[in-house]
Amino acid sequence: MALKANKFYTASIPEKGVVIWDTTLRPLCVQLKLYDSEVLGYDSLFRKFKESDKIEYTTKSGTKYIIQKLSR
Repeated sequence: MALKANKFYTASIPEKGVVIWDTTLRPLCVQLKLYDSEVLGYDSLFRKFKESDKIEYTTKSGTKYIIQKLSR
C-alpha cells in the first residue's frame, strides 16, 4: 500500500502551457529556478503561502506564473 500525499504544489505558465508539480515546495522551487532564474525563491514563496493558497506574479521579463497549493 503506497502512501498518498494530501497536498501538492503546482506552478503554471499560462502563455506557454507549462505545468510543473511536486508534493513539496522546495523541489518545485529548484525546478522553477532551472527553468527561469527570475522566479521567486523558496523563502519568498513560503512566506506568501502563509497568506494565500494561490500566488500570481509576473517576472521582470514579463513571464506570468501561477503557483498553487492544492489539498485532497
